[in-house]
Amino acid sequence: MTDAGLPSSSSVLEQFAQRIATRDETPPILVTPEAIQERLGAALGARLGTKDPRRRRTLARIAYALMAERWQTNVQLGAAAGLTAQAAQRVADALVREGLLEVYRDKNTRVQCLSRAGEDWLLPHAQGTAV
Repeated sequence: MTDAGLPSSSSVLEQFAQRIATRDETPPILVTPEAIQERLGAALGARLGTKDPRRRRTLARIAYALMAERWQTNVQLGAAAGLTAQAAQRVADALVREGLLEVYRDKNTRVQCLSRAGEDWLLPHAQGTAV
């Protein structure tokens, strides 16, 4: 700082040069769970042809839960999305029809995970880099 309370000219020039060097970079993408779920809801809603914000939010919560934990039962998916296990299964079935989920049955338990295609499709949408 100078005697007048202003930053030194060298630090101002360095900061200004840095700002110019990075001005064409895209701003950072928000990575909060809410921001990720918002992007997922928009992408999944468009893919499944739904404009209902509640349905989009539900799709996003289920996809987010499956991103966080590979194998999920209907009870776990329902808890993540605030649904009953039966309602979670209906949503999961829609994602299975789209090829985004795979279902495995072990005796009386049904578990699902993202399919390989689902993982590949969801990642850029979750990151906000999908074109």
